[in-house]
Amino acid sequence: MKEFLRRNKIRKLEFLEPGVSSILQSRGNKFPIDNIFSLTLLQTKPFLDALYGTINKRRPFPSNEKIDEEIKNTMKGYSIDNDVIDALCTYARPDGENHSNFHVFEELIIKNGEKLFLPLMNLYKNYLEINGLCIFIDEFESLQFLDREERAQFVQSIRPFYDMVASTSSNPELPSLKMIVLCTLSFWNELTTDTRSAALESRVKLFEIPPLFEDEIISIAEKIYVIHKKSDIPSPDFQMDFNYLPDYLVKRAGIEAPLTPRFVIQEIINIIEKPNDYLKFNPDA
Repeated sequence: MKEFLRRNKIRKLEFLEPGVSSILQSRGNKFPIDNIFSLTLLQTKPFLDALYGTINKRRPFPSNEKIDEEIKNTMKGYSIDNDVIDALCTYARPDGENHSNFHVFEELIIKNGEKLFLPLMNLYKNYLEINGLCIFIDEFESLQFLDREERAQFVQSIRPFYDMVASTSSNPELPSLKMIVLCTLSFWNELTTDTRSAALESRVKLFEIPPLFEDEIISIAEKIYVIHKKSDIPSPDFQMDFNYLPDYLVKRAGIEAPLTPRFVIQEIINIIEKPNDYLKFNPDA
C-alpha cells in the first residue's frame, strides 16, 4: 500500500503508524489515550523535534536572544494555547535540560489532541513542507483488549476525525490526510454490529484483501526464503520444497479459513525458523 501511494509522486509524503497497543499501555496514566487525534499526533514527535529549529531558522535575524518569545508569537498565530507553546519550547530548546523529557508535552497532546490536530498540521505544512500524511493503523483488532466503554470512546473519535479530513481536504494550508485501518474481517464485522460503532460503518470504504492462490504463495515463499537466508539470521539447514507449501498451509489454516497474506507470511517464516512440523508433513524435504 505504501508503494502504491508513493507512485502518486506526492512530494514530501510521510507515513505514520500509530499502534493500538499505545492505547493499552496508556491506561494507567493520568491522561490515557482515548482518541485517534492524540494517538496520531504522538507519532509526529520527530516533526515536533524539528519544528522549533525550523521556525527559528525562518526568522529574519535568527540568534540566541529572544528565541522563545518570537517562536511563541509565531505559534500563537495558529491558535495554540500558551501552555502548549511553553511545553514545546521547554522540550525542544536545543540547549535546554528537558530535551529528553517529552512527558509534559505528551500529556498536553493526549489531553488536547482534537484541538491541537489542525494547528499542528498547519505548522507541519508551512514550516516542514509536509504535503501529505498517510496514517496506517495495523492490528486494529487489538481494540478487543479494551473494555466496552473504552473501545466505544476511541471508535467514536473516528467520526469527527473523518469529518474534519473531509471538510479540510481542499485547504492548501494543510497536508493531504488519509487513514488506512487494517484488521481481520471477523473482528471488523463484530465491531460494526455495535450501534455505537456507526462512525466506522458510515465513513469507511471497506476493502477486503483476498486470499492468496497457489502460485502467489509459492512466489512469496521463494522471495522470503532468499531474503531470510541472506539476512544471516540463524535457522535450521534444510531445503524447502515450495510446491508442498499450499497444501501444508491449507492444513494449518483449516479448509474454510482464508490464506491471507499475513497468515501465509507468518507461517513461511515459522517454517524457515522451526521446520519440524513442515518436515513431518513433507518427509521428502
